[in-house]
Amino acid sequence: MRAYVLALIALLWWGCADESGVGVPPSSPRADTIAALRRIVASAEQCQPCHPKHYEEWSISMHAYAVHDPVFHALNERMLAGQPVVDDQFCMRCHTPFGSLFGETPPGAGLQQLSRIAREGITCDVCHLMALPSAAGFAVRRFRLDGARQGNIPDPVDNAFHPSAYEPMLSSSEACAPCHDVRNPLGVLVERTYTEWRESLYPGRGITCQVCHMTWVEEPVAVGAPPRRRHRHVMAGVDVPLSDFPGREQLLEEVEYLLQNAVRMSVAAPARLRRDSVLTVQVTIANNITGHDIPTGSIFMRQMWVELIVRGRSSGAVFYATGTLDANGDLRTLHSEEVQSGRAPLDTALLLFTGTALKNGRPASFWEAHAVEFRTIPAFDSRTARYRILPPAGGWREELELSVRLRFRAFPPYMLRALGLGHLVGRLPIFDMEREQRFIALE
Repeated sequence: MRAYVLALIALLWWGCADESGVGVPPSSPRADTIAALRRIVASAEQCQPCHPKHYEEWSISMHAYAVHDPVFHALNERMLAGQPVVDDQFCMRCHTPFGSLFGETPPGAGLQQLSRIAREGITCDVCHLMALPSAAGFAVRRFRLDGARQGNIPDPVDNAFHPSAYEPMLSSSEACAPCHDVRNPLGVLVERTYTEWRESLYPGRGITCQVCHMTWVEEPVAVGAPPRRRHRHVMAGVDVPLSDFPGREQLLEEVEYLLQNAVRMSVAAPARLRRDSVLTVQVTIANNITGHDIPTGSIFMRQMWVELIVRGRSSGAVFYATGTLDANGDLRTLHSEEVQSGRAPLDTALLLFTGTALKNGRPASFWEAHAVEFRTIPAFDSRTARYRILPPAGGWREELELSVRLRFRAFPPYMLRALGLGHLVGRLPIFDMEREQRFIALE
């Protein structure tokens, strides 16, 4: 039986890597294989009548938003405008796998030109038809052609629409690996969420990506079926739609919950302070919950930082501040227009967790990077910052209020403006992952 199933799986090789890790541009699958797959693939809307809850959850997910995202399109256009373009399907292959495979996404193709299935981005059949295992970092490249939709239920029931197959690997992190590791056209691993998980303690504990990102519910898998244990399909991470898209508010809540249960922050500060003493504060961020780096994924866009403010408790006067934003909503780094113009001081104490794509040692776009500099916190590791805050002239005159927040956003505003998407800055949420407030008496 196993040999029969394997014989019905088409191997669509979209890319490979040699032993040195250098990527090879993807080859095209055979036309007859694509034609056979095209006859099998169904739209998510065709799944909805039998799987309404799955469809409802997926429809507000970033998987459904993947090819609607204006940030994605702006970055893809920026890549295509560069020379030389090594692989014009590099971005499309994960954001709309069937659109790319079926030849609907040549350079310049607009969203309205795509078929319904292509516009659905990472639609149901991407995961429920993909053949596993599939290599990490090169998108989904193999699909089964027997028409069976696979799931993680050991005794699936066939139906009038499709055969059903049990695939236990669909509940494993390996199912996420094709797109949640990303090798750029030069073969460089520019996103490594799957690799970070694999190198953490979680594989040994049997904790997969789905445990956190596709939590279990007990309810019917299909209309009229008995209740069974199934994964939710919202698949929240840290991204949220910036343009109009259904379910944004619900997704914001799910993202906030994940971020507020991702790390632990501890603050060490004196309860009492002499009027002429230096205030010393220590902040530790422990990534002891999450099974990958914090932040992860597109770290050259992510911003996670510590905001620390010392005020006078009665006057409200600010004696010290790091991690605060400028008038444009940017952190006070060298990317800030306010800092560049001298209207705001550079934040030299800023503790910012992010990353930088590098080409020949200089910052570059991730698709042309030779390396990535990671300034993240690995799983089950921690980072500590110490702050020395000098008293004002004449010493401290009032009780102090210490406020510390660990904050996160998916993109910096300056990047959105550089992509011509400045109108979306107001829809870019900042999440407070951890916060603590202390009062320091004087003696």
